[in-house]
Amino acid sequence: MSSKRVFPLFLLFLLIGVVACGSDESPAPAVRFDFGELRTDAAGHAQRFTPDGERERAIVAAGTSVFRADTAFRAIVSYIPAEGGIRPMQILPVPVHFPQNIPSFRFKAEPVRLIAAWRGGRYLNMRLGLPGRFGEKHALAFDRLPTVEWPDGHRTAVLRLHHEAQSAHRDYLQDTYLNLALSPYLDAREERFDSVAVYVRTFKGALRRVFAL
Repeated sequence: MSSKRVFPLFLLFLLIGVVACGSDESPAPAVRFDFGELRTDAAGHAQRFTPDGERERAIVAAGTSVFRADTAFRAIVSYIPAEGGIRPMQILPVPVHFPQNIPSFRFKAEPVRLIAAWRGGRYLNMRLGLPGRFGEKHALAFDRLPTVEWPDGHRTAVLRLHHEAQSAHRDYLQDTYLNLALSPYLDAREERFDSVAVYVRTFKGALRRVFAL
């Protein structure tokens, strides 16, 4: 056999060996990204996490981040599965807003980008693009409007997003997450609510999103 034929065959065997070795390696676990409730221990380390609509999971490697001790708060957690629970990659606390009555002369509706909005259990999760540079402050709230009663008897709670930008910059959009607590409607005893509607002023005009309760 000539050397011209041996060399290509050697490369073929080498390639097969590399592919075979690569196939023995297990793929990296997929990273999940969820809203949910995070609980801390007496030292302020993350202890347990409950993604929206799922069971509670233990945190097996809390890392060095320290939060308020012995408390529960809303958070976005990116994590991978681990033996006995989950291993967080990043924990981002999310502010929770409650419906309030804002005087008309104080209400502001400066435009935002509505990226996504969905219900997660007892909360409404929202992702917004706020105009301005990173770190600049924005005032956000949810203003309560009169409840709508439909001919079929259904009742819709109505809110509008209050947004006041404390900056004149409009060249960037800050990616921002926030929660609206739905407990005032889910736990109401004197009134019944079947849905909640939220109005958001965007750069393309006012958008209305409705969520069943």
